Formats: sequence, structure tokens, C-alpha cells
Amino acid sequence: TATNGSRRRRRRPKIVQGKLPWQTFSQGSLYMIGVWTIGLFWCTYRVLDHSIDIVVMQQAVMSSLLQTVPESRVEIIFNGPWPHAFFKPQDIACGGIDSDRSAQNALLVSEEFGVHHLRLQQDDILDDRGKSTGTWLPARVLSTCLSQVPDFHAAGIRGIASLCPAASHSSIGKLQQPCAIALLNMAGNSILRCDNSSGSVKASQFAFHGGPWRSIGAQGTELIGMRQTDGSLISFREQPRGAAGLMPAFELRKPGRDGHLAKVVLLDQRVLLSLNDGGLLRVARLQTSTTEHLLWSRQLPANTRWGSMCFVNQERAIYLVGSRVRSERPVIARLRLPFDILEEPF
Repeated sequence: TATNGSRRRRRRPKIVQGKLPWQTFSQGSLYMIGVWTIGLFWCTYRVLDHSIDIVVMQQAVMSSLLQTVPESRVEIIFNGPWPHAFFKPQDIACGGIDSDRSAQNALLVSEEFGVHHLRLQQDDILDDRGKSTGTWLPARVLSTCLSQVPDFHAAGIRGIASLCPAASHSSIGKLQQPCAIALLNMAGNSILRCDNSSGSVKASQFAFHGGPWRSIGAQGTELIGMRQTDGSLISFREQPRGAAGLMPAFELRKPGRDGHLAKVVLLDQRVLLSLNDGGLLRVARLQTSTTEHLLWSRQLPANTRWGSMCFVNQERAIYLVGSRVRSERPVIARLRLPFDILEEPF
């Protein structure tokens, strides 16, 4: 009938030219939101699980360097075999101490109750089959040194540092004379210095006041301590003969804002290399004890828990030690700093 026909005409939606129907717009919006959500989760998974390297720089200060500094790559240079099945590295030091020249190309890797000597070939990386070519050698000097102070050895080793004259620490492969080695006990309040310069091993134990100290480093032959409570850096010198302990020389850096530091390396009282617990590596030039100028920073791969590092001057290379997050297997890596970061050699 005419009445039914008019009702059907009234139910038919009125289409306005130039406007999308609400249903079409709603479906398209939901589709785009779904694509964005999937992309967000995929990118987050790639960053967290596949260790995509992220370079972080100060925009205002480093804008000119962004076009000139090449990307640095973290190279795995050693992934085993290790000294024993339960090996857990505590710290690492570049250089050696043995007088028979076997300390060339050396890394000293400490664990809680021992120090091990790893010899690497120059520019060594994993071979085509992913196998390490480094070899472990007996650390005879350090073993003899620790045997002279059994109480220190029994308490455990927390940190290690190479105290080398400037001329002898220029490269892993060009060690000119033996370095003294400083060991920090597990309590962070005592230092053992192992010296082999005279041909016989000499062990000297010092009280390390002002701590507890989380880690130690070196600037030439001077010892650098990082306080556990606030991350302050203090330079120490040995007291005059007849006095026991180490004497603070000056405060290099007050507590920073870059997270809980795991290790620091100070070069020539100007350039500070720092590694925090989150795997953030920073290179900064110290201006005062409270201010510093950030030169470069790098977020290390998240699939490894990075515990410590050391630096080789001539190579401009940082050697890192850590353990895989999932398997807990130790690993040693190398990261070369871009040459354009620093204005002059140090």
C-alpha cells in the first residue's frame, strides 16, 4: 500500500554527499588503532629482547657530532671456555703484572676468590664458528701475592685495578713494564697491592678508610675509589713511610644523577668513563667536582648484565665483562670509542 511504501522510504538512511558514514569511519579507525598497537608491542619487544642499540646524545651540545661520529659496535671477543664451571666474574682490569712478558695482550678477570689471566690476540674477535681464541694463563704473581695474605684472600675479592705508569699502559699489546695490581676486599674497606717490579712478589695491605667502597680504578699509579653509598669518586695516595693506610688526595666527583654506578674509569683528571647498573655507558669531561660536560653515551645491549669495564688508551677501546641475563653465562666484549668524540688524546 501507499502507507507501507512511505514507511520504507523513511527508514532508508539519508546519504549526504562528501561525508563518510559513521560505520565506515568507525571500522577504519579501529583498524588503524589495532595496527598501531601491534607495532608498539613489536617495537618494544625488539628493543627489550633483541638488544637494539640506542645512541643517546645531548641534542644541544652534540648536534654537530651526530653527522661525523661513526656508530660503535659492541664486539663479543670471548665467550668461553672459562676457568671452571661456576665462574662468575666480579671485575676486569686491562694489562698484566707478570715479569716474564706473558702479560702482553692481557686481561685480568677477578672472581670472588681468585684472579685469572686471559691472553687475547691483537684485534681478537670470535671466529667464523663463534669460538673464542683467547687462552687462560696462570696468574702466578697474583696467586703468590694472595698466598702471603690469607685472611684477605679468605674474605673475598670485590674489585681489581691496574696501577700502571702512563708509558706502560698505552696498549694491551705493548706493555713496557709490569704494573702493580690493587685488589679490593669484599667488605670494601681494605686494599691489597701486589707489586712485582723488583723481581720478587711483594704484598702490601692497606686500610681503605671512608667507605665502604663499591669499586676501584686507577689513574696512572694513583688509586681511585668509588664510594658505595653515593657514588663519589676519591683519589688516594699512599701515606709517607711509617704510616699505614691510604690518604685521600682530593675529591674528583660528587654524587651524580646518572643512576647507581657499577664502574668508573678516570683518565688524566679530565675524562670520566662511567657504567651504571642499567648498562648505560657515558663519556664525560669533568669541569668541576659537581659539573661535567657529556661527550657521548651509549645504552649497551640489554640481553647482558654488564658488571665492569676497563679502558685501553691507544686502542680507544673499552673492555666489558658481564653475564647473559637468561643463561647467566659470562661474556667479555669490546667497544671502540669514536675518535671524533675527544678533542685530543689523553
